[in-house]
Amino acid sequence: MRKVGVIGSLVWDHIYGRDPLTAPVEEWGGIAYALAGLDASLPPDWEIVPLIKVGRDLSGEAHELLRSLRRLTPGARCVEVTAPNNRVVLHYESAERRCERMSGGVPGWTWGELGPMVGDLD
Repeated sequence: MRKVGVIGSLVWDHIYGRDPLTAPVEEWGGIAYALAGLDASLPPDWEIVPLIKVGRDLSGEAHELLRSLRRLTPGARCVEVTAPNNRVVLHYESAERRCERMSGGVPGWTWGELGPMVGDLD
């Protein structure tokens, strides 16, 4: 199997006003969109290797999302950190205007952490 690595952040979104007729929505954002697209479109001989850090407060939910991917490589590289996971509160004020506020503190990668995880990727 060939492996494509995807680096990014899982962000828990609280979305208000995307559809003014419905209640606010809570869902995964950030890298979740890229993972879903890859899961739907990769050729059969490819697997997804997400390179993600996730806060301990949403680690269980993040692993649940990852388990829903059909093309996920065994032993996916999702690292739990003690910091709270990144979250965004998003208010759509109109079709053209929105306001976002991000909180959380998942740290970025260092090469010492990331380097050993990318050696077997295509």
